[in-house]
Formats: sequence, C-alpha cells, structure tokens
Amino acid sequence: MKIGQNQPCYCGSGKKYKLCCGTKVLPKREIVVESVCPCCGGKMSASIDMTNNLMNKYYLSYKPLVVFCKDAGFYFFEEFITMNQIESLLDKFEKNELKKEDFFDAYKSNAEDCLGFLETAIERNDFFRDRADILRDAFGAHIEGKYTLSVPVLFAQLEGLLRVYGKQTLKDSFSSRIKRGIWNRKLLFDMEENAQNFNAFVNNLYKGSQPKDAFNRNPVLHGMNILYNTQEHSLLLIMSILEIDIFLFFEKNSPDVFDNAI
Repeated sequence: MKIGQNQPCYCGSGKKYKLCCGTKVLPKREIVVESVCPCCGGKMSASIDMTNNLMNKYYLSYKPLVVFCKDAGFYFFEEFITMNQIESLLDKFEKNELKKEDFFDAYKSNAEDCLGFLETAIERNDFFRDRADILRDAFGAHIEGKYTLSVPVLFAQLEGLLRVYGKQTLKDSFSSRIKRGIWNRKLLFDMEENAQNFNAFVNNLYKGSQPKDAFNRNPVLHGMNILYNTQEHSLLLIMSILEIDIFLFFEKNSPDVFDNAI
C-alpha cells in the first residue's frame, strides 16, 4: 500500500508518515554501471542494488533528523554536531519532543570550532583562499557577537562561493548547484540526500519577493529587514559556507568505486 509522505502514518501515531514509519524505510539505491568490453568494444551495463549496503544503513540511523529538518524548512548540518548530540536529538524525536531550537542549542555549543573549519577550508580550497580575509573578518564578527556585520557579509560570500562553484556569472540567475547524481557511485548515499536538501535550503534563502521580516537575502541586503542580527541567523550562514567545503572535499577525494567494475 502506498501512502503519501505528508499523510497520517498508518501505524496510528498521528504523525506524518515521513516523520514516523517512513524514517525506518531504507532508501532505494540502485546504481547503473556501464563499461566497454575489452574484446569486442561493445558497451555493457548492469544494475546493482545497493539498498542494503552498510553506508545506506548508516544513513538510516539518523534519517529522522534529516527528514525533520527538511520538514521544518532548514538543513541538517551533520558535521557541526557531535555523536552524543545526535543521539540526544534522536531520543527527543522518538519521544515527539524535538524542536528546531534543539538543533541550534547543539550548533551554538560547537560554534567556536567553525574558525578551525574555516582555516582548513582556506588551506585546501582556492574558492576559500581567494576570499580568506573577508571570511575571517566575517567569522570573527560572529564570534564577537557582531551579527549586524557578520550576516550581510556572509550572505554575499555564500552567494559568491556558490557562483564560483557553479560557474555562474553575475548575469546568471543565482541558484545553489551542488552536484547531484555523483554520490551514490561513491557509496556516499547520505551526500546525495544532502546535496538535494542543501540546494533547496540555500535557494530558499535567496528566493525573491519575500516579506520584509523574512530571513532572506533580499530583505537583509536591501535594508528592509532590520531584525536579522541574531546568533542563529549568523550561524546558519557560517555553517552553509563551510558545508560547501565539505561537498568539495568529498567530491575531489572520493573515487567512483564502480569505475571499470565490469
């Protein structure tokens, strides 16, 4: 029996299916592998079912948090949270007590680590190295609690980094274009979901025609939203910027395990 993701779960919990029994279903992972026969030169292909792969099962262990964040309109920044905090969030999810604020409490407790993450990103990536001084100043303003300064600069730099990554000029309409369709072949199944969710989250931050009190690029940078200066908003942008480096790192350093598989 098929059930809609937003319909009440069939177990009778009263929750949406996607926030209940849907979190216990392994995502289907089927990978098409193609190669050329060394004898005749003919093309060969095979479909490999990786649904029960260990990495896919690992993703299932924290899938409830990914789905919760997506349903609440924000992104699960897994790299900026500890395993103990993940376990605590999962426990609250099971008890139906989980709130958006719980994620930010965890992120705030690890906020100072972001300076170290930034230096790592600058060291290993030209995208970040080219704007290192701007990013260091903006991150420093955040640590000092000067969110009136950090938020506008971070909004601009997040867009700039993603434009360079996506090879978008100023004439192009901006959108986050973290690559999709490459991660399953690297057995990084969670990254495929992350890329989709991250793009959607960032694109919503830059979506046009928003109310003046919305936390959105246009009201903030056009001076209409004057209540943007919160720790949560600044931290969201910092983690979004650092998430780009995480995608870049795994994209460059994780091989396609199915190369020459046939």
